[in-house]
Amino acid sequence: MFSKKDVETLNSDRLFRGFLSVTSVRLKHALFARQGDPYQSDEVSSEVVREVVNNRAAVGVLLVDKTLRQVALVEQFRIGPYVAGDENPWLLELVAGLVEAGESPAEVAVREALEEANCQIMSLEHINDYYSSPGGGTQLFSLFCGWCDLSQAGGVYGLAKEQEDILVHTVGFDECFDMLTQKQISNAHTMIAIQWLKMNHA
Repeated sequence: MFSKKDVETLNSDRLFRGFLSVTSVRLKHALFARQGDPYQSDEVSSEVVREVVNNRAAVGVLLVDKTLRQVALVEQFRIGPYVAGDENPWLLELVAGLVEAGESPAEVAVREALEEANCQIMSLEHINDYYSSPGGGTQLFSLFCGWCDLSQAGGVYGLAKEQEDILVHTVGFDECFDMLTQKQISNAHTMIAIQWLKMNHA
């Protein structure tokens, strides 16, 4: 019903800039509550102020060996769960990384598979794109399935300059699906990719 043309930015201020940046945006937008006059409503104000976390686009790739019926997952320390008080801030995840200038999402998937898991992707299948946290962030996440030979997979990898310390696990399809059912996976991109695999592995 609405599109970007139904939003007017009134003011935008950079509040913080580091690895992430935070922007405060004041805007007004069309309202479902008053479609005939979208900038007027007795009950809902069309003018809002929102803080937005700006982050580069990201890519995740589920490494799959169709012959062995195995996937490769990586385990690493994550600051978010640690600060939130999680009992175990080491998470099982897909290989993933941020898109650098001039890179396509597919190129990131291939690069990160080598850096984080020492795996060569033979072919890629695009699963979907989604916003990680659309209520407060700009990051668009692209998901892929990467067909690999996992017969020699395993070990510890990552880039020293990025302080990465990443353990590679290989698990069978059924074990992987059980991990999801038993709530051993706690990050969205890995859940989505495993659910996709469960629906399509046949």
